[in-house]
Amino acid sequence: MQVSIPLRRVRWATRLLVALAMGASLVGCGTTSGTEAGDDGSEPDPSADIHSTAPIAVERLAARLRLRARPADRAGRVYIESADGDRILLVRGSRSISVRGTPYAATSDVEARDGTVFVSAADARAIERLWRKSIPTGGAVAGEGQQRAALELPPPLPPAPPSPPTPPPVARVGGTVVLDAGHGGKDPGAPGRSGIPEKNVVLDVARRVAVRLRAAGTRVVFTRDSDIFIELDERAAIGNRTAPTLFVSVHADSAENVSAEGFSVYVNRDGGPAKARSEVAARGILKEMRVTGARDRGLKRAGYRVLKKAHGAAVLVEMGFLSNYGESSRLARPEYRQRMADAIANGILRFLRGR
Repeated sequence: MQVSIPLRRVRWATRLLVALAMGASLVGCGTTSGTEAGDDGSEPDPSADIHSTAPIAVERLAARLRLRARPADRAGRVYIESADGDRILLVRGSRSISVRGTPYAATSDVEARDGTVFVSAADARAIERLWRKSIPTGGAVAGEGQQRAALELPPPLPPAPPSPPTPPPVARVGGTVVLDAGHGGKDPGAPGRSGIPEKNVVLDVARRVAVRLRAAGTRVVFTRDSDIFIELDERAAIGNRTAPTLFVSVHADSAENVSAEGFSVYVNRDGGPAKARSEVAARGILKEMRVTGARDRGLKRAGYRVLKKAHGAAVLVEMGFLSNYGESSRLARPEYRQRMADAIANGILRFLRGR
């Protein structure tokens, strides 16, 4: 029997079959593209290419952590930085690495080949774990990272950093001391192998010295008490306008030889109007700084501008080498900076008592 099907129903059935076929095709395409990393909206596996044993280029490691790698400087330091200033520091030709100020002993040397710096796959994995583990949560950074962050954004004076618990009684001494924290603002000073710039280390120590001096009744004047840049001549002028008993410039040293270490105190090599008194102050500070356990490099003479321009007794203290990993790591610790500040303050008070 011949069945007659209306043309309208045929057209409707045809359209349904076409729609179903297209839907199946789209589902298949979606399944295929979804296998590619990140196309389904998920994060790519952060260790997708780091499980091999082949060395990893620093630029590749930085990209994986969504950071920026800076070219190696003349001392071989390579920084991987975040937008907010957090750092991973690697030193070419050595096993010295720090992650947000936390030291990490690498399993092999950081290598450079054809202008590219590499770390071993094992070290890259460890660096990545340390970095991700120390990412701040709720604005806090754990452990050494928190200390570094606090140091990089020093609070304004007052309040000054606390003095050591139950400090020994100090006789009233008097006098006026100008404390000159080196560098500042656009001038970071030595970068420091622990990732902390010199300008922040010296400002923190200068503030701690001020606490001790003021407790002894000494008037303290800062050339800078915040992260600002001041020209060298203006620093000396501040000192001369104040007519202090002693001008003390606080610095941390740096050298291309990363094994260089130790503290020293400089006086003006040309003598100046207060040569003898400057040398007495320098020797007193050096004697007290020996209690820190660091190497004593002794009294030195140089033509530093702040010393040459000073009208009275003036010294420049170098607390240690930020280019030396050990000293840089120690100066990154608040307790060591306090010990260094106590030593400098005791040396200044020794000079003031004998003036």
